[in-house]
Amino acid sequence: MKFITLLVLLQPMLLLAQDDYVKQDLKYDNRVYQLSVKTVQLRRKGFDQSDAMIELGGAEQLLLSFDNLSRDLKSYNYTFIHCDSNWEPDRLTPAEYTVGFAEDIIRSYKYSFNTSQGYIHYETTLPNEYVQITKSGNYLLKVYENYDVNNLVLTYRFIVVDNQINISTQYMRSGVVSKRNTHQEIDFKLDYGKLNIASPFSDLKVVLIKNNDWNEATRGLQPTFLNGTECTYGNSNDNSIAAGNDYREFDFRNFRYTTQYVNTIEFDTSKHYNVYLQNDALRSKRYFYKGDLNGKYLINSVLARNPETDADYAYVRFYYPKTEPFKDGELYVYGQLSNFAYTPENKLTYDKAMGAYYAKMTLKQGYYNYEYRLVKYGESIGDASSIEGDYFDTENDYKLLVYAQTQGKYYDQLLGYYRMNTTRGQ
Repeated sequence: MKFITLLVLLQPMLLLAQDDYVKQDLKYDNRVYQLSVKTVQLRRKGFDQSDAMIELGGAEQLLLSFDNLSRDLKSYNYTFIHCDSNWEPDRLTPAEYTVGFAEDIIRSYKYSFNTSQGYIHYETTLPNEYVQITKSGNYLLKVYENYDVNNLVLTYRFIVVDNQINISTQYMRSGVVSKRNTHQEIDFKLDYGKLNIASPFSDLKVVLIKNNDWNEATRGLQPTFLNGTECTYGNSNDNSIAAGNDYREFDFRNFRYTTQYVNTIEFDTSKHYNVYLQNDALRSKRYFYKGDLNGKYLINSVLARNPETDADYAYVRFYYPKTEPFKDGELYVYGQLSNFAYTPENKLTYDKAMGAYYAKMTLKQGYYNYEYRLVKYGESIGDASSIEGDYFDTENDYKLLVYAQTQGKYYDQLLGYYRMNTTRGQ
């Protein structure tokens, strides 16, 4: 294949040459600061596809896991930062939102077993016996190395909910005529009951998120009708969300055979696996439901007893044929596989001789969702509509977060959480 031959010549065959660092300041989003750190996941313990969310005072824990491909044992520490509804640090001190230690170490690690790419798998659960969380709201988990808070490893967002607001939702086509075939409208009602809310317009902050992607967050929604403690949000324009399309997918849980969207799998002379995906292209102008993980991935290997340590890594190579490059922006592979971020690793490069964009990502064996997004020059958030399309019928997850500042509280409490699916309901 022409594309494959050229890429083999153009790109080096080293999964990681050294434990390099991404030189960045602390960012209040999901981000990896060391190039050797891969497959960062934060979810409820025991639920692989769950959100990074727990209830205040509940028994559930979050499980943080990641791999370091450098294979040198590291000393990692972590702490939490309480944030407002816009993910900016607020005035609370650690002593006000935690009980126990303000920071802790990651104690659990395992070496990979029988893999071509060696790595060390790290895990920790939180809250735990060393630290408890006492306030609801947004939190940034910060992991750093050797007790040096400036030696950043990763940051990851999670939320702690204290459900005190009743939420009901209604999903429908957009009420805006021009958006009826491309957008989904989420109308909803909130009832804050006995909470001391002086003004719902200023003291309630509602965030509507599609497919667990904070870049897809809709903010600034205002009630359209008030009835006692019940607030109705039904403005069809503000509540209309571009529906997108089902995510693209690929599966390399088994290196012995290729699946539907995998062209070839090779084991190169440097003893690394290379997974070459089939050429992608613009989507059809019609929507066809096929089911997906709404941008997420699932780590697994058909030959592994414990995917955390037995699943291998590979270069996964993406191809997007195009006769001419985009003139107004850069193209990215996007989804949970990129931490819903735009980084050099998931940016595609255009090659005129190939007549295509290409990218190479280091990924752990599993089943992956992804899509392509174009980031216009001068902008920080990408757009998928022109490549993937928008269809009202698309199956999507939505979650509704309601923050409040009640009398005597000077921080954004997260007092309402509701999750729904456009096909399955709640």
